Amino acid sequence: VLFRNKLEEAVLHSERSGDQAGCAVLIINIDRFQQINESFGHSAGDRFLISMASTLRRCIGSTDILARLSGDEFAVLMPGMKRVMAVEDVSERIHDAMRQPYDLDGNEVFTSVSIGVATTISSSTHPEDLIRDADFAMHRAKLAGKARTEIYLRETHQRARSQFHLETELRRA
Repeated sequence: VLFRNKLEEAVLHSERSGDQAGCAVLIINIDRFQQINESFGHSAGDRFLISMASTLRRCIGSTDILARLSGDEFAVLMPGMKRVMAVEDVSERIHDAMRQPYDLDGNEVFTSVSIGVATTISSSTHPEDLIRDADFAMHRAKLAGKARTEIYLRETHQRARSQFHLETELRRA
């Protein structure tokens, strides 16, 4: 709830400021998290998530906001973003940090993350749409091979929607 409130504030601020400052939402999903739970148990998975949150906090800026959305999904809000390269820098820091092993009860665990990004520059300025679009981009990153970042593009989303509608119409036929 706090994340969504801060996102609404950031969107309003970016709309009011005419200086091209926007905001970005990153949706971060841990690749292979289910295998961690299955291999080491859910309590170890919970400890891994706590450690993951600490790692993510070190990778983002002091004004950025980190939240756990659900399960193994985190979100980062970058308010006052002036250039997409700032988002790419944060994303690269996260991927670099994920190359390091985690110590999970004496076991070395390697994992990666898939990151989806939506900005008020490339997406809607409605808070829920930003989250949806970043989530869409994150799923595109997973489909493209995991351990990657995808930035939301309206055209790609429009093609996916058209494909969905076509499949629905074919089922009705």
